[in-house]
Amino acid sequence: AGINTDEYYTISVEDTGAGLDKKNLNKIFDRFYQVNNLNKAYYGSTGIGLEVVKEFVELNKGKIDVESTLNVGTTFTITFPRGKDMFEKEDFSLKPFKKEHFIKNFELPSIEQETAVSVENAKKEQTLLIVEDHNELRNYLQNELKANYKVIVAENGKKGYDMAVAKLPDIIITDVIMPEMDGLELCKKIKSNIKISHIPILMLSAKAMVSDRLQGIDSGADIYLSKPFDMKILKSSLSQLIRSRQIIFKNLYTGIIKEGTQNTTTVDLKFIQKILAIINDNISKPELNVDFLSSKVFLSRSQLYRKIKSLTGISVNEFIRNVRL
Repeated sequence: AGINTDEYYTISVEDTGAGLDKKNLNKIFDRFYQVNNLNKAYYGSTGIGLEVVKEFVELNKGKIDVESTLNVGTTFTITFPRGKDMFEKEDFSLKPFKKEHFIKNFELPSIEQETAVSVENAKKEQTLLIVEDHNELRNYLQNELKANYKVIVAENGKKGYDMAVAKLPDIIITDVIMPEMDGLELCKKIKSNIKISHIPILMLSAKAMVSDRLQGIDSGADIYLSKPFDMKILKSSLSQLIRSRQIIFKNLYTGIIKEGTQNTTTVDLKFIQKILAIINDNISKPELNVDFLSSKVFLSRSQLYRKIKSLTGISVNEFIRNVRL
């Protein structure tokens, strides 16, 4: 419904859905905020839409209000001022508006475009895999993190797992609720595969209950962040995950600690302990090198290199040399 006067124009949109509790009304315009348990069967929401609407309305000097009653419905009311008196001169574009230009620039990139490796990306040392089914959130994360990482993306857990095996990323961000394979199953599969079990995982979810966090950690996630999240905290968490993982495993062969207890999987601990045992048992043999170790643990040279590098921060040859010393 619309109301038109000389001073303003009002648009109201009303539904007869589940409605909202009053305590949630002042939060629904926050980025990534989602009402917990509103509809567990629906995974099509990102928590971005209302924030975008609010920003667009305010950019045009308008305001948006919401009224809601549980089990009755919700009404959104948008009010725009008429005329140009509310705007400054610099608010107006000097270029003529072209619909074709707007639509072209508004289109979201395809998965193929997102995964294309640029020359700039190739120079970055660490690879970040983002597994997220929502285009808006996936693109937001990619744009925020591409300055520090070579970013690759997948739109569901199944493709994310396949990409993790093929690309061996240094770290993974995953959503929880996704089609085909959810984030919990993805974590479990990654942490049970010796080739990729070393990769740290940061899990993002709108589910903020303690039980939800425990479920995420138990599935293998190293860090569980609830939406809405602060991008500075997310960036810091990523860098800390990589650094702390390397410190833990460096300590293993220097004898500082004997057991890993800091978000380290049993699979990775057994792997490092096996590597150490092989090196110590063959320490005097001249053939002890990367190829020798690869054959003993049934990994290719590249897989062994990426796993040792990710866990310890050094190459396989450096690892062997340090143990010998």
